Amino acid sequence: MLFEMECDAFATKVDGVLVPRGKITFYEGLNTILGDKQAQNSIGKSTFLLIVDFCFGGDDYKKNNAKTKVGNHTIKFGFKDKQGDPHYYMRSTLKPTKVDICDSEYNVLETISVDDFRDMLMRDIYQIDIPDISFRGVVGRFMRIYGKKNYDEQMPLANGGEKQGDAIIALEKLFGAYPIVKSFKEEMDRTEEEWSSYKAAASHHYIAGASVITTDDQLAENQSRIAALQTEMAQMEESMDTELASADAEATEKAAEIKGQITVLKRQRSKLLSQQTAVRISKLGGHVPSEQNMKALSAFFPSVNIKHLEEIEHFHSKMQTILTTEVDEETARLQALIDAVDKDISRLEAEQRSLGIPVKLPKSFLQKHAQLSRTVEDLQAQNREYDKSQKLAADAKAAKEEYDTIQDQQLRKVESAIYEEMVRINDFIYDGERPAPRIDLKKGGSYKFFTPDDDGTGTNFKGMIVFDLSILRLTQVPAIAHDSLIFKNIADLPIDKIFQLYQASPKQIFVVFDKKDAFTQTTQDIIDATTVIELHENGGELFGWSWAKKTKEMQEVKATDEQSEE
Repeated sequence: MLFEMECDAFATKVDGVLVPRGKITFYEGLNTILGDKQAQNSIGKSTFLLIVDFCFGGDDYKKNNAKTKVGNHTIKFGFKDKQGDPHYYMRSTLKPTKVDICDSEYNVLETISVDDFRDMLMRDIYQIDIPDISFRGVVGRFMRIYGKKNYDEQMPLANGGEKQGDAIIALEKLFGAYPIVKSFKEEMDRTEEEWSSYKAAASHHYIAGASVITTDDQLAENQSRIAALQTEMAQMEESMDTELASADAEATEKAAEIKGQITVLKRQRSKLLSQQTAVRISKLGGHVPSEQNMKALSAFFPSVNIKHLEEIEHFHSKMQTILTTEVDEETARLQALIDAVDKDISRLEAEQRSLGIPVKLPKSFLQKHAQLSRTVEDLQAQNREYDKSQKLAADAKAAKEEYDTIQDQQLRKVESAIYEEMVRINDFIYDGERPAPRIDLKKGGSYKFFTPDDDGTGTNFKGMIVFDLSILRLTQVPAIAHDSLIFKNIADLPIDKIFQLYQASPKQIFVVFDKKDAFTQTTQDIIDATTVIELHENGGELFGWSWAKKTKEMQEVKATDEQSEE
């Protein structure tokens, strides 16, 4: 609990002189910030509540006019944990993102971030063990103070610009229902994300076969085409007396490619063999003219010099003898090339056989078979992707339906618990003669808060108080705050009973209240017993003066602050 607060800027006017207010002590239950009989504004009532919220880790006070009008100031405050041990802190308007951990004399021991401070309040001071929620998520929406935008009497879960669905999730967390719902929500989000990602990829053609067919009729048409193509392939295989039934499109395409490579290699082998034959003929001397050839030549050409030709041929014979070694080497080189080609042909034929495709099939057959097989596989891929898309859509739908069912069950439990408590509280206020407010959480995306057969402004604000008291009783919310504007339209009788409920609370409640003398003695006694600070005009303001008035004193204070900042 927050048990004390002090600020050097808090002051009151005594005999025309501003003096510090000193330490303010808080109670375990109700704490009243009391205004005057005229319900004057601009005296610091809401500002004080914002400072209380500031001590609870809130950020709205740093946007308040007090910083610019009063100047930077430090709030000293203490909390007691559940064991009753005190803990002391300081937080300034100059550095609101930091909190000082202090000793009992407010000497700084350590400085931490405001986030770490909030964690400390949740973990060490209040020992709140609600998963998946921050300390401000627990307490912030129930500190209903002017300026925080969370006092709409028809939207009691409102917290600034938060969506209604997020506010309902926060309520689920407070009642311990969210861990049950969370796993189903995560599964719903996962399946929806998977389905959305698949659709996006399909629309951009990142998935082969996806988005080609989108209806059951197209699926049936694909299945009919597949059957016809498979029949055609079977007839081809039967006519070729092959065993290609188990070969897929990739294998037959590969076989066709191999067949082409083998054809090229065989042509290369034939060319090498021709070259080798020519070389071998050259080694044997070629067509050497005989003596009979010479005589036949002289018969046709009587003037030919036979002796000269014999000399030339003799020279050729000598040259051929000299080049024999080189011819042998060329023959060996060509044989090595032929052997290499034969090896490659054998390797490719073995590779083709490993695919289950006979070597002797013609290339045209393989290409045709591969084309048909590929078409069948493309159609089958389309069917598979269609089946996958249908499954993803069905999974997403089923996950959402299951999430909606589980969430609805939990929301009805939360709704019922709140309503039962509000009935008890409302019956105390009206002696059971008026209907209690209700909250309809619908399907988790929105809610409605109302009192049956009564939509008056006063009834609505009373309903919000009843709602907050129910939450305070049923959950680990450690404190609530109600600004004076909440009480403006509520009748006197409900106010008397509400303050009795406030006083009975074991948890802290901070309220701003005006004109106590207008109510019953019972209410006046409760207020007198629970007032922690009383504010009024003409020196009784929170800081001893009001910047809403143009006074000489205000100008002097402002000038002093400007000099101190310089």
